This record gives sequence, structure tokens and C-alpha cells, in this order.
Amino acid sequence: MKKIITTFVCLIFISQSLFATKHTIAISGFAYSPATVSAAIGDTISIAASGTHPLVQVDQTNWNTNTPTAMAGGWGTKTTTYTFTIASAGTIYYGCVNHMASMQMKGQINVTTTGVKQVSATTNKTVLFPNPAVNGEFTIKVENNTANGIVTIYNIEGKLVETHILNAGVVEIKTKLPTGEYFYAVTVNQKEISREKFLITNK
Repeated sequence: MKKIITTFVCLIFISQSLFATKHTIAISGFAYSPATVSAAIGDTISIAASGTHPLVQVDQTNWNTNTPTAMAGGWGTKTTTYTFTIASAGTIYYGCVNHMASMQMKGQINVTTTGVKQVSATTNKTVLFPNPAVNGEFTIKVENNTANGIVTIYNIEGKLVETHILNAGVVEIKTKLPTGEYFYAVTVNQKEISREKFLITNK
């Protein structure tokens, strides 16, 4: 029993690693390293900041003109390392409050909708039905595959919220997760074979 639990925990860890990437942006002199990052929704970003190099999120216009004015709705000004999970696609612009104008100390994060780690096409197509899942009840099936594995469910911010056992290629799920958008990932033989978005609606 202990061996089974250990294997299951390892599978969860592997699935989490496949799903998201952590990007670390350091400070090197009067520059961010790397200054440009390509990331995906669900990835984690950690940007260095300090009293000498306060971090601020800016809009594209101020980024282009090297103006360190905080963007409305952004993360504001940070004086310690700031870590966050990407929730939407687009470009995130940021810079150093003290040195953006004088030294052009700034960076950007280019976010894609599905990420640079998009799962390759495979014969192991997965289906989730019904979609939207009504009252949190749905089934996930791996076509042309009766293997065992795990199904991990993530919220729109990429945080793991539930894990379920895939038995002979099928799992019936009843969850109490609130209405919203989610991702599910299917892992078989320690390899993620599918990752898709779905909806939950509670009536």
C-alpha cells in the first residue's frame, strides 16, 4: 500500500511539472536577465526587486517611452521579489522605478494562450463530456487506450485543485468546484498525453 501511495504522489508531481513552468527573472547590474520571456497561461513568474530596484508594471505606451508610471489594475510597485501565476494571454510590461528612464531597465513577458509546451498530436485523444459539466459531474475518456493513469484538474490560474484516478482509460468525476473555466491534464505511463480546457456550470 505504501508503494502505491508513493507512486501516486510521484505521478502527481510529474503531472504538475509538465503542466507549468517557473520562470525566474534576475537583476544583473541595471538590467533584467532575461529581459524577454516567453511563457504560457498557468506558468509562474518570479521577478527580482529591491529598494534599489523597485519593480513596477506599466502599460505598453509607458514601456515604449521608458516611463515608470504604474499601470492601472497592475501589481503596483514591489520592493521584494514578486511571484505570480499567469492568468491570461498577452504581453506583460514592467521596469525599474528608479532606472527605467535613465538606464532603460525594463523587460517584457510574452504570454501565449496554450503555451510553448503544447502537447503533441497523439492517437490517445481524450474527450470530456458533457462540456460544460453540469453541477460538477462529467466523464473523461481516453480513446484507443485502456491504460491506468491520473487526471489532474487546474483552475484558470494554473493551480492544481483536484486529482483523480484514471481506470482503464475512463474516470467519472463528481466535484464541488465552483462555476468557471478549468483545465484537465491526463497522464498515462508518466507522460502527459492531453491537456484541455473545460467549463463547470452549477445550476
